[in-house]
Amino acid sequence: MLATFRPVQLLPCAAAAAPGRASAGGRRQRLPPAPAVADRGSGGAVLDRPGFETLGPGGGPATDSSGSKLDSSGGRGLGGGAWRVLLIDSDKHTEERVVQAITAVVPGADESHAANCYHTARSLGMAIITSSPKEHAEFYCQQLWQRGCRVNMEPDTTVI
Repeated sequence: MLATFRPVQLLPCAAAAAPGRASAGGRRQRLPPAPAVADRGSGGAVLDRPGFETLGPGGGPATDSSGSKLDSSGGRGLGGGAWRVLLIDSDKHTEERVVQAITAVVPGADESHAANCYHTARSLGMAIITSSPKEHAEFYCQQLWQRGCRVNMEPDTTVI
């Protein structure tokens, strides 16, 4: 691609007057024209204007709440994608407390699933309680933490 050149001229301002630059009559001397600058279109340091396919309905970038871009086929949709809620093994956990907390907080979790999470966390160090949208996972973690469970969350990369 051929580079096109456009001249750029800097206009002097009174605030930037350097000593010795004014003529005897108090008027500023005319500066020589600035060198031409290459206009290469989409160069390395030039930010290109985003295409219409990357803009959302309000003119801003089309992103979900987690900040990652949506793909052209609709992607994960809104809600921040899927996140795993993890039960981390702790000496403070008792099976009764964990089962009670999980069944009370996570919708659709029964006692057998909660007990399985407890025993898996004991043997492997952690267990996946559920996978849900980010906001729900944050809520579950907060509620489980308040009920005495040591929990964490991570993005669920297995969801397509």
